[in-house]
Amino acid sequence: MGMQSGRIKNHKITAASSWDRYHGPYLARLNRRRRGRYMGAWSAKYNNHFQWLQCDFGKAAKIIKMSIQGRQDLNQWVTQYYVTRSLDAVHFMHYKERNSIKVCETY
Repeated sequence: MGMQSGRIKNHKITAASSWDRYHGPYLARLNRRRRGRYMGAWSAKYNNHFQWLQCDFGKAAKIIKMSIQGRQDLNQWVTQYYVTRSLDAVHFMHYKERNSIKVCETY
C-alpha cells in the first residue's frame, strides 16, 4: 500500500503520541533504519493501551496482509494490536472474525 515504499506520505501517518520528533509516526515504516538522530521506529510517549498508529490511504483500500516489526536497536515492540477502519476518519469499525474483535498477537 505504500508504507514501506514511501508512497504514503509522512503527514498521512499519525499516532496518539510520539516519544519526541525523532520517534515520529512516519518512522513506523517497515525496514526503516536509524539515520542520525532519527530512530528507525515510531515510539509512543506513553506505555499504555491508548496508543494508536493511523495510516490514511487517501481512498478506500483492500488490505490483505500486514507486517509489523519491533525497533531494531532496543527491546521495544508491540505485543498485541487490533485493526480498525474508517472512510471518514471519524467513525471507526473494528476488524472482526466470527463476530468478535480480532486481536492480533505478536511473538
